[in-house]
Amino acid sequence: MKRIIVIISILSLAFMVTMCYSRKEVENRIMISNRFSQDIYIIPNYVYDEIEKSINSRSKFTANEGTYFVQSSTNGRILLGSLCIKEYWDYYVKSDTLTLYVYDKYRLENENWLHLDSILLKKYKITYNKLVLDSCTVIIK
Repeated sequence: MKRIIVIISILSLAFMVTMCYSRKEVENRIMISNRFSQDIYIIPNYVYDEIEKSINSRSKFTANEGTYFVQSSTNGRILLGSLCIKEYWDYYVKSDTLTLYVYDKYRLENENWLHLDSILLKKYKITYNKLVLDSCTVIIK
């Protein structure tokens, strides 16, 4: 029994160590500054300049690990990759432009819709150079 507890403890510690991020990695994640008066969802599109058509329901949208929620008049970070570091950008973004799709939380959760593009609030196209010039912050307004 004692051996099992030791093994579980070692495995837990190993898991925690691999999930730690350096301060530099956290600080170089994209900051989203939501200047809208409403809560929003954001989907960053790393590969294609087209909304993911397979997301056609509320549950698929909110359960998607690539969907980020930002409350009104607050800031939030996009957690996947430290995209303000060129090596991370090159790894995650498969073109020269990252596209952010912005959706109104209320409309997404309460209105009837068939495709995400029918409730799109705004779309932002960002290059790596623009992101770095803007101190790794995207202002949604």
